[in-house]
Amino acid sequence: MITTESHKSGVPVSAPEIRFGTDGWRGVIGETYTYRNVSLVSQAVAKAFDSEKSRKQKIYVGFDHRFQARSFAALAAAVLERNGFNPHLLSQPVTSPFLSFVTWKKKSPFGIMITASHNPSQYLGFKIKGSFGGSIAPETVSKIEEKLHSLTTNGSASLSLSVPARPSQTSDSPLFLSYLQYLKEHVDVSLFQKKKIKIVFDTLYGSGSYLSELFFRSFSHPLEIEPLHQGSDPLFGGLHPEPIEEYLGDLKNRIRQSHADVGFALDGDGDRLGIVDESGTYRTPQQVFALLLYYLLTEKKLKGKVVQAVSLGFLSERIASDYNCPLEEVPVGFKSIAEKMLAEPVLIGGEESGGYAFSKTKQSTRPGSIIPERDGLFSSLLILEMMAATGRSVGQILKEVQKRYGNSFYLRKDIPLSRPIPNKSAFTQEMQKRFPDKWLGLSVREMRTLDGLKIVLSDGSWVLLRPSGTEPLLRTYAEFSSLDLARKSLEKLAALIPASIGR
Repeated sequence: MITTESHKSGVPVSAPEIRFGTDGWRGVIGETYTYRNVSLVSQAVAKAFDSEKSRKQKIYVGFDHRFQARSFAALAAAVLERNGFNPHLLSQPVTSPFLSFVTWKKKSPFGIMITASHNPSQYLGFKIKGSFGGSIAPETVSKIEEKLHSLTTNGSASLSLSVPARPSQTSDSPLFLSYLQYLKEHVDVSLFQKKKIKIVFDTLYGSGSYLSELFFRSFSHPLEIEPLHQGSDPLFGGLHPEPIEEYLGDLKNRIRQSHADVGFALDGDGDRLGIVDESGTYRTPQQVFALLLYYLLTEKKLKGKVVQAVSLGFLSERIASDYNCPLEEVPVGFKSIAEKMLAEPVLIGGEESGGYAFSKTKQSTRPGSIIPERDGLFSSLLILEMMAATGRSVGQILKEVQKRYGNSFYLRKDIPLSRPIPNKSAFTQEMQKRFPDKWLGLSVREMRTLDGLKIVLSDGSWVLLRPSGTEPLLRTYAEFSSLDLARKSLEKLAALIPASIGR
């Protein structure tokens, strides 16, 4: 039984701790992420989507492996039900892309996913997915925030609840089978029969465990799958569930010990992908995105626009230019990529955190048959298809790409601050004034201010300073043709930052 009481009717309650970031709201469990606040956000979502049509359709609510995630999901479902909606609480932990797929497949007006994605185990979060199967647009987020503000300032309704934490009484097996069929429609699994490939699949104890295992068990193949950090653990085995190099030491060691051909890692809710090649070397998202784009253009002979976050790099820019594909940068946050994919014929979209999405993976792909959503399992299967189709490893194909388009060495460092940067625009203007005309012997070619300050140098190398929208952090990035230059750039960037911003 969940019991929570946030306020009585007519008594205003302030919830300044609820702030939506690039993909929903997150907080520390028991501090800002409480039953009261989940009640408030759920009520705001119900008000934002309130319509006769929406109340008639089924609304899917999912959750990941985190502590009390099922209970918080049950609470969100109960709030929807009290507002006249028809919620369906899924029976077991799922990935965010699965929830997006089900929302799209079943033509639901929206879906709710209780997850904190790649954040540490003490966090939980609240994602809202649109009917199109992806992150909701900024204007929808603004509408939810307006409803939330109204709830917390006017106190117009009681949010006292006492609800049973019960999943749906109907089987969710048809939903899982439908998702597996969706993957097989867009990835050529017949190619997996051509070559025996040894894979280490690391789900970092996230909710991708069940779906990845279910997929590989659903058809006959000679692939050798070695699981790592599988199953459910709310503490993620003491690991940080983010598939970046810093947290993939076990995967790199396992690749080397078992002589595997490739290693895949998913984040806590399965929408991000990290890759370790056959040598045990972590491959950056800049390199992985370039590999995916290169494969679609060269082997699959596809065409279309390329959309990438400002923190992705020059390899994909050079490949797109070489094949006469338009490329556009967008602010960080996958919702910006999803917006473009819904509005234009975008072939592929990607972000620096390891999220990739596609509108076509075959010449025969029907328009609109792939959701505009990052999906770590989907992306890993496309990499696997690339290896099977070419008969080459990730490292070998990347060597070919970098021979044609240049070496890519990418680094990122988050600089902690004593307080968040209040005015991103003013900070960007100040850093523009402070930035020198020459950087490590290279002239400045372009200054981009789409999201923070990105300095593109004469050879295409770049650095980026980007304040976090919700945390006291300044994110610094660098991509150069050598690792030494990338390291020196981050050091120089740190020295360039004024002390006045609260370092």
